[in-house]
Amino acid sequence: MRTFVSTLFLLAAFTSPLSLPAGEPVPGGIWDRESALQIIELADTGERRAELRGAVLAGDETAVLALLESTASDPLWPAPVRESVLFQFAQELKHLPASTVPPAVTAFLRSYRPQVRVAHEDHSTAAVPLFNIPAAAWGAEHLWLREESAYTGARLLARDPQALVERYRAERRGPARSGLIDALDQAGAHALEEVALGALAVIEQQPDLFRLAASAALRANDAPLLRESLRHGDGPALARLLRETSGILPRADTHALLVDLLEHLPPAAAAVALAELAPLLADHTASQELLVALLAEPMLGSSAALALATTASHVMLARLRDLAAGDPASLTARRAALALQLHRLQPPREVDP
Repeated sequence: MRTFVSTLFLLAAFTSPLSLPAGEPVPGGIWDRESALQIIELADTGERRAELRGAVLAGDETAVLALLESTASDPLWPAPVRESVLFQFAQELKHLPASTVPPAVTAFLRSYRPQVRVAHEDHSTAAVPLFNIPAAAWGAEHLWLREESAYTGARLLARDPQALVERYRAERRGPARSGLIDALDQAGAHALEEVALGALAVIEQQPDLFRLAASAALRANDAPLLRESLRHGDGPALARLLRETSGILPRADTHALLVDLLEHLPPAAAAVALAELAPLLADHTASQELLVALLAEPMLGSSAALALATTASHVMLARLRDLAAGDPASLTARRAALALQLHRLQPPREVDP
């Protein structure tokens, strides 16, 4: 009986307002996510997806575009079904060589405007595409550009590592720069050192070279070069590079890196260094002492409190309680109390004795 009722419900979805053809407004302008996904499950799209795949593999640009056009406007399929087919096709493109996909195909997908919008999972008053087809197409193109740039970078490294630095300096596209950094994975220690030193030589003129210099130093496992490179870092790129040090640098080198960056970076970037490196040094005595000392710092005390809240052992928690019981007017006492308050908000975990 339950199966029969469920089937009736899903069939009714095709005649409900959610299944209106493209061009007719959906009441409220936002689709119900679960209903849209159920409609998609009922549709048989295998043949169309196979046709699209076959046409692009055959290099038939005209056929691919015709299939995309007919899919986007097919009156027999509700909009969620149409857009699910387009989205899956766009996602599959990244697995194909760039040379096999006609530019007009990705141009069609990039310019497509998704019709099916659903409530954001975290903000119900905001609407987002159920299938972000343009983003999937851009993702494929970015991946192709990154792979092509990595190939170019490998050839430059083999000829002259300094040539890779110059290419990176001239390149403004993010995926292409990432590809040049990917090429460093296959470089030897000498070439990596040349790249890092070459980037550092001109970093005052172009500070964003810190990412290239630090990536080369990290792959060469050269802690002094890494410290010098990251002194120029900031933002998300700095956070990602610091995260990469996990499991590569010994803890003594990680501590030395943290001390160096706290000395040389401006407060906002130094706070990033604390957030990324402190969790790697939870059982490093000198690092924990450093965090306690930083509680009194006007600019970094709150960041140190957060780091202690997530890494403190039972012994350190007892020490923080003693500090918090001190002069309530002192920054150290207030930040120690903040660390304890933040610690209580952390999910339960085992701490070292």
